[in-house]
Amino acid sequence: MLKIIDDILDSQHSRVDDMVINVSRYLSRQFLERIRESFPSVDLCELEKESLLTHEQLSDSFERSQPACSLLFDTGEGYFAFCVSAEDSIRGRITPGITPDNVLGAVKTYLDKEKERAAQRKKILIVDDSDFMRERIRQLLGDYYELIEASSSISAIKKITVNSPDLILLDYEMPVCDGRQTLEMIRSDKEIAHIPVIFLTGKGDRESIRKVMALKPEGYFLKTMPDADLKKNIDDFFAKYYAEKA
Repeated sequence: MLKIIDDILDSQHSRVDDMVINVSRYLSRQFLERIRESFPSVDLCELEKESLLTHEQLSDSFERSQPACSLLFDTGEGYFAFCVSAEDSIRGRITPGITPDNVLGAVKTYLDKEKERAAQRKKILIVDDSDFMRERIRQLLGDYYELIEASSSISAIKKITVNSPDLILLDYEMPVCDGRQTLEMIRSDKEIAHIPVIFLTGKGDRESIRKVMALKPEGYFLKTMPDADLKKNIDDFFAKYYAEKA
């Protein structure tokens, strides 16, 4: 029950507090009402005990607790109840609350902003045969860039052609067809040769780095570098590379 409420409130509760209990009691009432609608014969049964909340009781309880989200009911598009995080309120800005009257406009505004953010995001193709490494980069960059993944060089070439990424992070030590061969394939195709490539390598000794840079990529990142440094280097690359292209 706690997980269900957390999902609805888009939050994480370490304990069952009063608000969680009250939302549970109201959801239970809604569930019971749906059961009665679907199975009329349930009215022949006697409910021995109940501690459920009405719409009004939950609203009063919610207002008293003053959480950083809004509780919505009938918006005119169907009867429902849910909570939505108020991003501006969480950041400390005072903004009008979301109500049944303005919720549809608020949702449209949010979706428009998300579409605009997506259009502005740079697209990165991660090419690495390691599931762990791709997951690490996905968690590190997923909120800031549009990410595409490939686990082999053949898959990478297909996805480069279709998606036209702004940057390719290419594993140097892949089996079968390694990073060197993959980069050669990219540079030999005039349609995609211009896309910047940065190698990902687990070897930081001088000789290994010399071999990597001899292939003339835009740079290299050690897989052992801390997450914060990896993200900063990628951010700095985009800031510098596309500023020079402008």
